[in-house]
Amino acid sequence: MPAQIKLAASASLLVALLCLGCGSDDPASPEPATIGLPLTVIRAAWSTASEPFDETAQGIPTLATSRADATFWYSAPAAATRGDFDPTLPHDEAIEVVRVLCLRIPLGLSAAELTAFPPLAAVDQANAARGDSLWAGLMTGIPDGGLDLSGYDYVDLWINDYRQQTVERRGRIHLDLGRLNEDFWNPTLDAFDTEDGDGNNVLAVYEEDTGFDGVFDVDEPTSTNPYASDQDPAGDDYDPVVAREDFADSYFKINGTERNQRLDTEDLNGNGAFDLSNAYFTLGFALAETPDVEMTEIVEDVTGAPPTDGKAWRLYRLNLRDAQVRSDSGGVPDWQSIDHARVWIDDLGAGGESPLNRIEIGGIRFGSIESPPWKSSAGWAVPATASTTGD
Repeated sequence: MPAQIKLAASASLLVALLCLGCGSDDPASPEPATIGLPLTVIRAAWSTASEPFDETAQGIPTLATSRADATFWYSAPAAATRGDFDPTLPHDEAIEVVRVLCLRIPLGLSAAELTAFPPLAAVDQANAARGDSLWAGLMTGIPDGGLDLSGYDYVDLWINDYRQQTVERRGRIHLDLGRLNEDFWNPTLDAFDTEDGDGNNVLAVYEEDTGFDGVFDVDEPTSTNPYASDQDPAGDDYDPVVAREDFADSYFKINGTERNQRLDTEDLNGNGAFDLSNAYFTLGFALAETPDVEMTEIVEDVTGAPPTDGKAWRLYRLNLRDAQVRSDSGGVPDWQSIDHARVWIDDLGAGGESPLNRIEIGGIRFGSIESPPWKSSAGWAVPATASTTGD
């Protein structure tokens, strides 16, 4: 269950909505002391997740081959608006966009989605065949010595899975904080993957922007990647275009690393080393658990109808003191030095009816009892607006 540090939440009183997607340099956001410490939800800051470590051999996948194939993540324009978090706003304010991070898993795809992009049929079947071992996730590195979370008591996560009925909810969210194994791109290679061939921490676009495979399209062998083509045999080109009318949020190649004009490297925390050990704190909760804020109920109380488009935004608050420790090296994680963060999900219902294949993360924010990350005055602390770019 989520930590029992509760928020007041009802149609008449909700004083704890996070400032989603905002920062201390955002003139529309509250002062840093009142908004807590956020992790970014900007797509480019996140990579596919490395394999979680399981010292108990219970409940956590132990093979990287159980990681879902062909996942993609993106910041979609207008995926969320301020009205999703405050149904009392006037129309011109309610339609303002809030940045959220979306994760899609090719699993249980509809006939229309498969018709729009047939190569995903084999991936869908392979992911489903992994059953209970299937998992998917994202991770990010935190440079300059990491985050100091020693003064924080809890973390708030806003999650949307488009399942308004509790009985329909599947999946378990995990949040890992500390030192994480950075071998995320292709662990079977047992190698440090980076575009930084000369080690100067600068991307030479015309020579080094090859993607993690180290070669440009002209030299790539044909692969089984569902996003491959004659022009891109490895399927690793960066392409931010939303391509298909019938599959409108198909940002299939927005995370491509070839010609994305970014230095792609497994050194996520920028410490100049390839970190392979694990020493981290982990927290988790099931999406079917009772959240601390349930926007479906609040919107229905105010408007008389549930949120449109099936949105089911809700907030889960986790007590940092409930975190368990994972370590494969005898090391001890330190709340004063959090080098990485990983969000991953399992228990997806793979192989069954209506598996979980889509989540949106609207905010990950740390707070303390003495300085909670919301406005204390009456009324809602509405999210700040964000760029509408899909990147």
